[in-house]
Amino acid sequence: MDRRAHMAARVAGLLVAIIATLLCGAGAQAQSRSALKMNPKAYTGKRAWWLNYQYFPAWQTIGIQSDTLPYVRHRLQVYANGGYAGISFKKVSTLDFERKFGLGLGAAYSYFFNEYVGFKTGLGFSYAQSKGSVGEFSDRYQKIDEEHDEVIYDYSLTSVHEDYDIYMFDVPFEVVGRYKRFSLAGGVKVDMPVALKYTQNMTAVVNGAYFPQYDAYVDESRVLMCGQLGNLHSNGTFIFPPVVVLLTGEFMYDIPVTKKYSVGVGAYVDYSISHLVVRPKDMSHHKTHSTLVSTSDIIPVHIETNSILSSQKNMETESVTTDVRYFNAGIKVSLNVNWYSEPKPRILPY
Repeated sequence: MDRRAHMAARVAGLLVAIIATLLCGAGAQAQSRSALKMNPKAYTGKRAWWLNYQYFPAWQTIGIQSDTLPYVRHRLQVYANGGYAGISFKKVSTLDFERKFGLGLGAAYSYFFNEYVGFKTGLGFSYAQSKGSVGEFSDRYQKIDEEHDEVIYDYSLTSVHEDYDIYMFDVPFEVVGRYKRFSLAGGVKVDMPVALKYTQNMTAVVNGAYFPQYDAYVDESRVLMCGQLGNLHSNGTFIFPPVVVLLTGEFMYDIPVTKKYSVGVGAYVDYSISHLVVRPKDMSHHKTHSTLVSTSDIIPVHIETNSILSSQKNMETESVTTDVRYFNAGIKVSLNVNWYSEPKPRILPY
């Protein structure tokens, strides 16, 4: 009997201890919730029930680190890019073009509204090379000579080859989306052309002149610059429109170096929305005609040549090239300087 009584007393004592523990826990939980209202930073995250709403001042730093997410608020980039770039245009049957390569340098600034969306602008400089060529080509043009006689010139050539160098400043306006280390940007880029220079080579040029009043055709005359002219070489500079608008986009991957610095690696693409209207910088001899080959209005014994980008084929009354556009795509590398936002709780405790 004594043994049974002793066992019952031990069980009763254990039950009393459990009930007292539960009551103390509930009281502590209520007290911690009151403390939480006074100090929201006391929240330490959803772990276990005995840690959820208890106030541990020593663990405050751990709670902030695990339950907040500072993100990049400001970013300054210095970048370099390179790839496949140049101009393109619609062509006649014997016309061909080839983009060659492009290079660029610049700086950009990004402001992020939150950890996912931001806006970017900046200033860059780009350089690109292209080439264009025409196979067998012939055309004619009409002039009035010094004796007021009508002269119809005709010419033919075997080929024309031109190399183009393009220099531009650009200012992007892009919306940037970020997810972890990846970013995708898209928008428009306003380009301000500096120069478009070309070098031209013509082969086997033949020129002739017909006088309708006398029904006479002259196929050999140095005074009229008729006959076998051989190969012609020239160069010149074009005037672009003051502003060219391009669609632009890029995809980047961020590689952290330190907390403040990172390196971006990715790809980009630019394409002009409208075609580029180009004209020679020196318009003095392009007022009455715009053929590839012509005699000078100022010096009749001098032959002048024009670029295929600004020439017209008079026999069909159409331009040699139409719909001239700019394209640039390649690899981009950037050095990023990052400034972070103030940490904010992901989950509010109330």
